[in-house]
Amino acid sequence: MSSVRTWERNENELNLFVEAQELAIYILKTTQNEKIFKREFKVEITDKIVSLSTNIYLNLWKANNCKLESNERRKYQHLAIMNCVDLLAMWNLGIRAFHLKSKKTKYVVGKVIAIRDTTKKWINNDIDRLKQLNNIENEAVKP
Repeated sequence: MSSVRTWERNENELNLFVEAQELAIYILKTTQNEKIFKREFKVEITDKIVSLSTNIYLNLWKANNCKLESNERRKYQHLAIMNCVDLLAMWNLGIRAFHLKSKKTKYVVGKVIAIRDTTKKWINNDIDRLKQLNNIENEAVKP
């Protein structure tokens, strides 16, 4: 078996990588503003927020480059979901520590939730594809 062919992918799955990349770039740029993201919280909060946002993108990228039936694929998909959960928690700390405005928060939280939910759908689509492939293989074996 191989990776999922491009034409078999759901449009949301293709947009997932763009969304994750946009989130990482937005956070990288936003956290550069030391008037908002204070230096005294850089290591404890800001660096973790940046790291989690880039890890979401990297784990999704790694998952996409693994074969459909690979356990590694699911591992990276689940890591991306956990990075989303952790990023929401760290952003929540940031709201209190940096008094983040609701516009930034709505954007980041909305993106993270969308990425998390789309990744869950991607996992379910992979499971369905594997079931279909297994049925096709089993039928081909019958005399």
